[in-house]
Amino acid sequence: MPAPGSAEEARWFAFATDLARSMTGRIDILGLVNEVFIDTMPQDLEPANGGDAPMVVFLERLADHLQQAKLEGRAGAPLVLYAGGFTRLDLPRMQRSPTVAALAHWLSTSPEIAGVDLHLHQPTPPGASAPGLLLDRGELPR
Repeated sequence: MPAPGSAEEARWFAFATDLARSMTGRIDILGLVNEVFIDTMPQDLEPANGGDAPMVVFLERLADHLQQAKLEGRAGAPLVLYAGGFTRLDLPRMQRSPTVAALAHWLSTSPEIAGVDLHLHQPTPPGASAPGLLLDRGELPR
């Protein structure tokens, strides 16, 4: 993850803003991350000394940046942000993860985030489908 306030972080934020702006009028929801626990380097998921994991800090800062950019969805409505990409929450290691806890807390309390993206990655019974699941923040357990 880029360091907070670094030139690299600014480039990543500009990329995200430019990409979202290129989709103006065509999307209603922007997911900030796909599968955070699969696509992120292990060291970026480890909590720093007395703080949150670099990925959580980055996502918090990215959400704030995108909200300040005043992005628009379809019909000129504000672009709604979702985050998460939680996978395999059925596993004890995920249930005990301080990064899962920190990310879940942020997602349930952040005014910038409207909902959570769950990628369950559960075994699918034959003949069944396994779509992703999006939850509005109000549907999260407290």
